[in-house]
Amino acid sequence: AVVFLFCGQGSVSTSYVIVRATRTARPQARQIVLPPVPRRAEEAGYEERVYTDLEWDAATSSIHSSGHSCAGACGENSRWIFDGRDFVLASHRFYTPGGGELLEVYRTELRAPR
Repeated sequence: AVVFLFCGQGSVSTSYVIVRATRTARPQARQIVLPPVPRRAEEAGYEERVYTDLEWDAATSSIHSSGHSCAGACGENSRWIFDGRDFVLASHRFYTPGGGELLEVYRTELRAPR
């Protein structure tokens, strides 16, 4: 099972950690650290372990995270798909101050093995 554990809430977003737990009689949980999104050079060493405004989509086995400033002028949206073993970064978009449109930075397509 994938579990979102509430960590805190700001003025416009809610933060979570993600845990994967077994459903056996002796459940074991481990924190999920999703593959990193593209970052600027000065953010290269940054590893995210807390995610904002998470949503789970059972139809696509994907997690969506969105984050934005309190003014809503800038932010980013990311989506990871579960491939049967782990989560894979599927898309990452960001928008900048003054622009309402999302700029696509990264997108991939998962295909079943033949």
